[in-house]
Amino acid sequence: MRAKIRVALASSFIAGTLLVARAAAIVAAGHSGSVAGPQEGANPPSNLKIERSEEAKAVARSVRTRPMHGTVNVFLANRNGLVAVTDSRLSNGTDHEDTGRKLFQIDDHTICSIAGWYSDAGPVIKGDDARSAAYPAYLSVPDIMWAVTSDHTFSSLDIDRKMEVLSEAFAFSLLASANWDVAAGVSRPLSALKVTSEITVAGFDEHGMLKILQADLEPMIKDAQIVQYIAEQKPAVYVTEESGLVSVVRGIPGTAQSILSGSYPGMADDPILGYFKTALASDKGKSLSLTDMRQVAKEIVRRTSQQFPQSVGGRMQIAELSAGRVSEFVQPISGTPQIPRAIFRRVEDSAFRGALAGLIHVTPPQVIFAQKLNLLDGPQSLDNIFFFKSDFARVALTYSGSPRAIFDKSNTVVDSTLTLLPGADPNSNFVRQIKADFPTLKVIDQSGAPRR
Repeated sequence: MRAKIRVALASSFIAGTLLVARAAAIVAAGHSGSVAGPQEGANPPSNLKIERSEEAKAVARSVRTRPMHGTVNVFLANRNGLVAVTDSRLSNGTDHEDTGRKLFQIDDHTICSIAGWYSDAGPVIKGDDARSAAYPAYLSVPDIMWAVTSDHTFSSLDIDRKMEVLSEAFAFSLLASANWDVAAGVSRPLSALKVTSEITVAGFDEHGMLKILQADLEPMIKDAQIVQYIAEQKPAVYVTEESGLVSVVRGIPGTAQSILSGSYPGMADDPILGYFKTALASDKGKSLSLTDMRQVAKEIVRRTSQQFPQSVGGRMQIAELSAGRVSEFVQPISGTPQIPRAIFRRVEDSAFRGALAGLIHVTPPQVIFAQKLNLLDGPQSLDNIFFFKSDFARVALTYSGSPRAIFDKSNTVVDSTLTLLPGADPNSNFVRQIKADFPTLKVIDQSGAPRR
């Protein structure tokens, strides 16, 4: 069954720090489905500096001309285990660099590869700290993976749920990058917007069975802008004791498909491919060892690179899975997180009444993820808190303009008010989203900000 996970997120939440913070919050939320916000506008929050000067726009466009796409991700598996090999090349068709991290070990039992993300670099972004370095948005890919997998609860999820969480996190991040484009004044032709990003997760399920999951993140386009990503999950691929060779190829599949079908020219004359073809004919690849599959996967990547040298190449990233765990992981592409990481703590399944309601308080850079709370008859700030699936009755809400704030439509609000304090922008997407989602909420503007 093909499952669709719809992700439509408000651009008001999109910031360098919040992109990673949101990915972590998705893990904490433990939910799938739609996290919705208004689709109009793409205004970055106050702590995201994307200058609109002609010089800044030129910088953003120069980032767009850097190498950004082209890959092949190869997964081969049988009863002996699984091998995954990816390349590391980023290309724009005329130039390339071999710095793309495309394979990730997300825990002791699971790996993940990505293809297509690097096709949307995003403009140069910069945090609110004047000393912080500017960097193109595509460098956030390892940060998103870190934000998701570093949560201690992530490894306890089953493999299907891991895929859902990763799909939602990356869909949010892709939408963030698209909104950064708009904010920086970078426009792209419609054909360039219609780029599918691919996520592949391989690992062992709760029964110890090896499983390969695939999701395609498809952009939805309105008025020449990406307004939403839909994660379409393909049927799971299982590897059993009776399985012959099982293969999944992502990115550029042509060369791989030819080799895997045994129809690639000259296979019999090549020691690696000749042996592989014989194994396919004799037992459908059941007898192939991890070493055999690794050699074949590397040969597929190498020959794909020969055919598409501008798009595929560089050092190979390799993972092996066997005996219920990731037995080897080779990642030659170094990288350190670029986006400042917020400090998260969680409050959930609790009730607060009267003055106690205001005790949910946080001091930056800390961010609270709040879920399934009951807040009654008291004050509560929205700053630096992500509220999901919580009930508010007769609560005096306040907001001072923090960009680290989420008030999801999964909340319920009864007989409450929201006071906008100095620092809050009454015209921000965050405030507009709250007004749209909670029309009975009385909003009191004490921000002093000019109305537009």
